Amino acid sequence: MSWKHGSPPGWGKNNRTGPGIRFHKLLPVVEGGNLLVKSIVMQQLLQRIFFFSLALTLCSCRSTSDVSGTYQSNFAFGGFFVTRVVLNKDSTFGYSFQGDLEYDTAAGYYRILNKQVILHPTQVTSDLLPENTGAGESKADNRTVKKTHYFLIGHHRLFSINEKGVRMKRRLGYFKRRKFLLFGPHWFNKHYYLKRISN
Repeated sequence: MSWKHGSPPGWGKNNRTGPGIRFHKLLPVVEGGNLLVKSIVMQQLLQRIFFFSLALTLCSCRSTSDVSGTYQSNFAFGGFFVTRVVLNKDSTFGYSFQGDLEYDTAAGYYRILNKQVILHPTQVTSDLLPENTGAGESKADNRTVKKTHYFLIGHHRLFSINEKGVRMKRRLGYFKRRKFLLFGPHWFNKHYYLKRISN
């Protein structure tokens, strides 16, 4: 569509009431409104990120500060051996490693460092040792362990790690079910950790 005399009616430069003038007056308002909406959305997003990060930090601090309780292997690795750790609220611990004809124990104090529980054995104290040592075991089979143990703190779990912080994820165990449900061996590697069984 075209007009013989240039611009269409009402769109002249000198016509201050024409649609052209109204459009140019509304354009800054619309652009300003968009910027305001974007600013509000960004503020809300930053607030949510801040509170989410704060919640994660509080949960992490709570999980690492309250680790007291009794932990035990989620299965007997090697078909025999079970580790049991008691972490007391006064920063003392009891440790036992039992299975077959072995029964190793340790006691001392523990400390928390970078989401790790480090067990420092000092001397054996019977009150600190875990209960239920198992039938058929004598005191002669008991060996005091003075090795430092390292564990990574999880959600109601402790994961075995070495001095360098490398986690030992899987260990060999014997299970009633087969590896692939209907077929496969009863012996296979499975994720290994100490599960919290009591507070």
